[in-house]
Amino acid sequence: MQIITVGRWALGVLLLPVYLHDVSAQNVYKTVNEQGNVVYTDRPPANAPVEILTGLDISRTDSARIASQNEESRKQAAADNEAARMRADQNAEAAGMEAKAKEQRKANCEIAKQRVTKYSEAQRLYYDKGDGEREYLSDAELDTERSKAVRSASEWCD
Repeated sequence: MQIITVGRWALGVLLLPVYLHDVSAQNVYKTVNEQGNVVYTDRPPANAPVEILTGLDISRTDSARIASQNEESRKQAAADNEAARMRADQNAEAAGMEAKAKEQRKANCEIAKQRVTKYSEAQRLYYDKGDGEREYLSDAELDTERSKAVRSASEWCD
């Protein structure tokens, strides 16, 4: 008789994990609060319409895992923000350089146009030798310089 009692006690201990597992598959109650928010709970609310959700596999929240995920998300967001800031800085620098290049191109265009006008209106062109002496260009050299000026203007002004 005593062996049967120990056997029943041993059987109860063996079935305890199965019973505890069934506790984790308990009902969940779904209600809507006064603000219209959906609320899920493991206790039935008093005086409120309720929907019972059964057959759910409920487990405890792993706070350490969630904290780790939140920390990883925070680090990723910080890295994303830093990358976005760096891209914005690079874009601003590129825009500044582009504006400066455009300004320089405009100035060079104006210089080239003035040169075309000067070369077209001049009867004679010369190089200053530096000692007060001038070296005048021949008609062929003058035509060549005028062609260069027109090409330069078209390159800078297009």
